[in-house]
This record gives sequence, structure tokens and C-alpha cells, in this order.
Amino acid sequence: MSAARRPLVPDHVANLKPYQPGLPNSELIRLYGVDRIIRLNSNENPFGPSPLAVEAAREALGEIHRYGNAGADLRRTLAERHHVRMENVTVGNGSESILANILRTFPSDGDEMLTSEGTFVTFHILAQARGLPVKLVAHRDYALDLPAIADAITDRTKIIYLVNPNNPTGTRFTRAEFEPFMDRVPDDVLIVADEAYIEFAEGSDTPDLLAEVRAGRQNLIVLRTFAKIYGL
Repeated sequence: MSAARRPLVPDHVANLKPYQPGLPNSELIRLYGVDRIIRLNSNENPFGPSPLAVEAAREALGEIHRYGNAGADLRRTLAERHHVRMENVTVGNGSESILANILRTFPSDGDEMLTSEGTFVTFHILAQARGLPVKLVAHRDYALDLPAIADAITDRTKIIYLVNPNNPTGTRFTRAEFEPFMDRVPDDVLIVADEAYIEFAEGSDTPDLLAEVRAGRQNLIVLRTFAKIYGL
């Protein structure tokens, strides 16, 4: 009798539940016959991109058949804008592709991911696609409970994923909350701070995580995006 064969598709991939994006306007018009749509479910910038960005994109279309320089020009510009070294900057097709690269690069077999409940679902999907276990810490008043997340760190913890301001609850943590948390994170644990909505965070008490990068902190990755406030 032959031994049982392994499945062609691993269970952690076969059991993935895909992210369900909001329907595009064209589909909503087709389904419901509406002529005025206000989208509240997709976190889109309703004002659209800058006309300068649209014009720059049009000009670039004439060279779309050429291979690019792996984003070197954009990386250089971003490094100058944020006063960091160019080698500290990487770019991708949205934060999701950078998260996927992080999860391909840093974890080893047996490592565990740590994050809060009720945060950006794509991180959970990408971790499951890699077969990586994710430990969840409960919210405190719909906010990330940083002391509880620090308490949950174990020898297996490799990546801590934090969203500030949090998507979808809209809460944020302050500098006074983050600094003691960061002091409790071991140097061999990577903090991935997703700041997709940081431009909407009001208050001088918002932590300046890029300052930590400038200071040379090795176990911190800060994610930013053009998709929200810049409408790209």
C-alpha cells in the first residue's frame, strides 16, 4: 500500500480567504443604476491625484516600453525628502507588495508574527500564504494595546506589525506610548510600522518613526504610501 501523498497545494494556501475589495463605480452603476456614488468602504481619496502627478504620468507613457532603473530615481527623491540614506528606502507596488517581500525575507521556520486584532487584513493573508503563525493581541478601546503586545513577545517572535493610525478603527498611539514599547522590543525582533494614514494624524505627540531610522535603528521598517493622501 503506497504512502499518503502530500497535497499539491499546501493547506495554509488552499484555506486562504481572499481580500474582498469594494466594487468599482462602473460595477455599482451596472448593478444598482445609481448616478451619484459616495464610497465609504475603500479608503480612497475622493479628490484624486494632483494634476501635476497626472501630467508627469502622461509624459512618462512615452517611455513605457523601456526598462526602468528599479525605482532608483524615486528612492533618491524620497531619501532626500525624508532625510534618510537612499539605501534605507525601498519601493513597491503599494505597501502590500513591500509587506510580501518582508515576509519572504525575514522569517525562518518556527518564527511567529505578532500584531493586534482588528488591523489591516492583508498582513494576515500574506502571513498565512507563507505558512507563518500570527499571534493576535486584543484591542483596548479599539486601539492597539502596546504594553500587551510587548507582553506577548516570546523567543519565537520575529515580526511585530503595527498600524498607526490603525486601519480600520482609526485610533492611533502616541510618542509617549511608543517609546517605552520600543525599549521592550529585542534587537532581533523586527517592528514593521504601517503609516499609510500618518498624514491624517493630528497632534505633536505622534511618534516620528523616521527619526528612529535616521538615528540608525536596525529593527524598524516604516511603510508609507502614495495611495491615500496623494490619491495615487
